[in-house]
Amino acid sequence: AKVVPPVGGDTLYADGRRAWDALSPTMQAVLAPLRAVHSATRPYGPEGFYAKESGRRGMTIRVSPEADKTFSHPLVRTHPVTGRKALFVNPV
Repeated sequence: AKVVPPVGGDTLYADGRRAWDALSPTMQAVLAPLRAVHSATRPYGPEGFYAKESGRRGMTIRVSPEADKTFSHPLVRTHPVTGRKALFVNPV
């Protein structure tokens, strides 16, 4: 990073491709057709946990009713170039 805030800014990553590869063929078959629902309401919605914080972060977090929207997407994504599959989920 070129600019790092004095607090916060932590980002955690997981290797969705490696997680997919580690699953048994049976579990891959179960998960492949499923869809995930994503919403940013828990962290960024008007009642989300960032709405309850004030002045405790190095950057301003703007909560919004837009965060209450939900979006459905495949639980397993296929890379358009390599064709490799990966899990595409997160706790939010």
